[in-house]
Amino acid sequence: MKLIVSIASYEKRFPTLHLCLENLFYQSVRPDKLLLYLDRPYKVIPQEILQLQERGLEIRFASVDLKSHNKYFYTMQQYPDDLIITLDDDVLYPNDLISKLLLSYQRFPFAVSAGRVHRITFDPQGFVMPYDFWEKEIDCYYMPSMDLIANGVGGVLYPPGCMDRELFHMEKIQKLCLYGDDIWLKAMQILKGTPVVAVYQDRQHPPIIEGTQKCGLYISNKLQHRNDLYIKNVFYEYSLTKERTMRHE
Repeated sequence: MKLIVSIASYEKRFPTLHLCLENLFYQSVRPDKLLLYLDRPYKVIPQEILQLQERGLEIRFASVDLKSHNKYFYTMQQYPDDLIITLDDDVLYPNDLISKLLLSYQRFPFAVSAGRVHRITFDPQGFVMPYDFWEKEIDCYYMPSMDLIANGVGGVLYPPGCMDRELFHMEKIQKLCLYGDDIWLKAMQILKGTPVVAVYQDRQHPPIIEGTQKCGLYISNKLQHRNDLYIKNVFYEYSLTKERTMRHE
């Protein structure tokens, strides 16, 4: 299997994107491919980004812009038998992150390995609670569980076949949670019966690149509670109660 790192970005992040990308070339373990998916073709891309192609960066364009889903949607279809690591474009990752994710995969090849995880909580009737009631940044490292959800900003490794075939249902992504890739991906893992395992890092949330949060999903998804709408949409669509979520434990 090849090891492929995939990142998605867009024009508003161009001023700082090269900082995130350059940082990845100092990982202690180098991926076989480093893919950057942009939301559309651009006539002008900053030279600081273009010159990274000489070091191995591959720039690609989404045929349909699926926002934050771009970082996995096309890569996983093109490389279904390989290890895929997705990263965010607004933080600086520690240089041992890929190494830690790989070691976790070797120990738990049946699980999704993540550098930052939350625990989903359910009400007494077994229905998922709103996002603010979830347990954040759980420190139960190297203990795979079905009620853990990988948070993309910490870096996530997906082994082949870890998600349901519904993963690439574009119309449902657009209808149910266009800006909520973590929630959609978790639902696909539940349907497949794939747990999540947390990988120890000094900081679960890597350092944020200055200036990137002015245009980030954090504002609308968390502060404006759009996550709750996505959770309701997706968990209702697939009847993901506590009983169904935890049945594979």
